[in-house]
Parts: sequence; structure tokens; C-alpha cells
Amino acid sequence: MQTALLPRKVPEIGRLRDHILDQSSPERYPHFHDLMTPPGSWGAALLLSLFLAPVAHRILSIRCPDTSDRLDFCHWRWHDWFTVREAYMKSGVAAPSLQSTFYVTALMPSRFGVLFSPPPSSWICLNTDGGVCKSTNLAKAGGLFRDSCGTWIRGYGRSIGIADSLIAELWAIHDGLIVAWELGFELLQVQSDCTKAISALIVGTVRRDSHALIRSIHFLCQRGWEVDFVWVPRESNQVADQLVKDLHQSQYERVYIDVPPAHMSNLLTRDIHGPPYSRGSA
Repeated sequence: MQTALLPRKVPEIGRLRDHILDQSSPERYPHFHDLMTPPGSWGAALLLSLFLAPVAHRILSIRCPDTSDRLDFCHWRWHDWFTVREAYMKSGVAAPSLQSTFYVTALMPSRFGVLFSPPPSSWICLNTDGGVCKSTNLAKAGGLFRDSCGTWIRGYGRSIGIADSLIAELWAIHDGLIVAWELGFELLQVQSDCTKAISALIVGTVRRDSHALIRSIHFLCQRGWEVDFVWVPRESNQVADQLVKDLHQSQYERVYIDVPPAHMSNLLTRDIHGPPYSRGSA
């Protein structure tokens, strides 16, 4: 999955047979879907019971196959050259035929400072963020939805295993799009402070060899809605940053936060009423 756009930083797992704890696993779980939960996500507890934790955490950071992918190829093949990367590429999706359903803009800070930038009236704002623990490389991703007045609608987040910061940011966007569609939003502005993630989603850059998360995000954007990807300064994304920091590292299933935590009230109020943040204060 290495591309010029997304340089690979997580070491390859290598052959799965070198890491399984029980040699009967290939017979009991012969397909990708055997390791997934009904909603379509990896079964974290099952993976952690089959593999050493570092290996399971790397698998958890890979996007699960879904119904739009190709046939469910067996991932236990015993060829010496076989890796999880190769297995995932076999189930990869073709590059979509892009339509003008989303676009990219940037909200630049004013000389007076930085505040939350609400979306246009009738639009929903999704602030996303991803974080990686420097000591373990374990990553978390999440975000929150607000209306054009800055009112909290819902937060979400989860741990995603071992990943670099860019993959964490892309997971936050990917999961946010899924939640937004479930909530029935038709006009969505996605705000991220990660320039690499926003650059990776610019219309026209997706290719068959693009990272699977990028292809999946593009597919999600082809649905019947409008999605605007916006780069914002880190200072105006502090609520999402705090939300991700608060997530438990062992929480692999997506959690939803319908009521903003009390300790975030000051951040939410400041986003709307000020005073502005100075650049470099986050």
C-alpha cells in the first residue's frame, strides 16, 4: 500500500503464520469476514486472541473489506511471500469515477486570531482529529458534529491499532462520513487540521494504487450528498483534539457521545464567543 502520497511508516507484518498463537486458526477462520463483526468492523477481541498484540494492533489499523470490494480471498495462504499487505490489496476496490460531489477549501486564520469556523447555514460541521501515542504507536481517531451555530450534535471515536498520524487522521474522516450518513446529513463540511490528509483527498488524485482509506472516502463521497473538505488551523480544532485524547486506548468499537463532556464546555464556549486563539497556542 505504499504510494508517493502516503509513505508507509508502519513495519510490515510479514507472513501471518509466523504470528498466530493457535495453528488451528486457519481452519476455523478461513476468510476475512470470519474475523469481522456484523456491523463490518474487525473483531478486536478475536484478533487479540489469535495474534500477538502488536500484530493484532497493526491489522486493526487496516480498513476492513466491505460489500463493494472483490471476492473474499483467503488470508491464511502459506506462500512465503504472502503478507497482510498483499492480502488487503487482493480485496482492494477499483478507483471510482469521481463526480463533483465534494471539493476542498481552506479557512485561513485572520490577523486577529483563530476561532471555530462554522459552516454555512443549513450545513453540518464535522471536526475530525487523529492522535498517535509516541511510546506505543497506538492510534485513536474521532470527531464531533456541530450545526452552523456551533451547537454540539454528536461525537464519536475509537482506537484503531498501530498506525501513523496520517492514517489516524484519515480514519477519523472515514468514520465521520459513515456516522454522518447514518444521521441523514445532506450538507457536510469536514474540517481537519491535517494538511496531508486534506491534500490526499483533493479531487483527481485518487488512483487504483492509492491507499484503501482514500479510495473508501472517495466512494463514501459519491453518495447523494455534498461534502466539503476544509483545512483549518490546529487552534480552531481543539474540541476534536480533546475528544480524541479522552478516548480509552482499548476502545476498538466506535463510541458515540451525544452530550458534550463537562470539561469541554469552556472550549465549546470559546469557539463561539471567543476570545480568539493566537497562532501556536494549541
